[in-house]
Amino acid sequence: MLPKNPQSKLILNKKLFIKIKKIIKNLVIIFFISSISITILYKRLNPPITNFMTYRIGEQIVWLNTVILRKNWVKIEEIPSNLIYWIIWWEDQKFLEHFWFDLEAIQKAYEYNSEMNQTILWWSTITQQTAKNLFLWPSRSYIRKWLELYFTLLLETLRSKQRILEVYLNIIEFGDWIYWVQSASKYYFNKPVNKLTNSQIAFLVAILPNPRYYQNNKNSSYLNNRKNIIINSLYKMKWNKDNKIFVKEIKK
Repeated sequence: MLPKNPQSKLILNKKLFIKIKKIIKNLVIIFFISSISITILYKRLNPPITNFMTYRIGEQIVWLNTVILRKNWVKIEEIPSNLIYWIIWWEDQKFLEHFWFDLEAIQKAYEYNSEMNQTILWWSTITQQTAKNLFLWPSRSYIRKWLELYFTLLLETLRSKQRILEVYLNIIEFGDWIYWVQSASKYYFNKPVNKLTNSQIAFLVAILPNPRYYQNNKNSSYLNNRKNIIINSLYKMKWNKDNKIFVKEIKK
């Protein structure tokens, strides 16, 4: 029997390591090029489907053996000003001010989670939610959160606030398999979004923290109370003048 050659084994391991390193490098390059290209492409092209929707479709196939997808794109100019107004106020008050992330919110969430020794609070701006829905999947993990921060950076760098907001309102989830604000308006009220009353607009904003739950609990006391607070907040906002100017600009 021939003796084993440790040197040959070492050479083979080194070649394998180099090959794996090259594959990883190429995958990283492809990831960056493709993610940047898609973000640029979405400047004009409305995303026909998102990673988040694809994940939900997978759930449907597993659970129901069917596919239900309610989506209907609407331009930002056709969305009621009060809907834009309330979305910004209740989802991300500093949307007009921050670039990339709301660092103060990130710090508070991190400190609270550290104190409680578990992940309870998640920081999430409108841009981060847009990034998650466009490119990622629904879960609570730090890996997904770091990827979300990367895509948030891309969106804030390559897209305007107006475009980010338009995409956000057209891809977020308003219930099981209900995406895009126009689809939500037709599903809940059987009318286009530009025909909604303030009460109906407030309902759509109020369900956003947990739309899949409130879809089947429309008359809960908590939801009704939240809806009333949203309506009343219109008259209490200290920054409403600046926000109205912003809304007027993006709807030109």
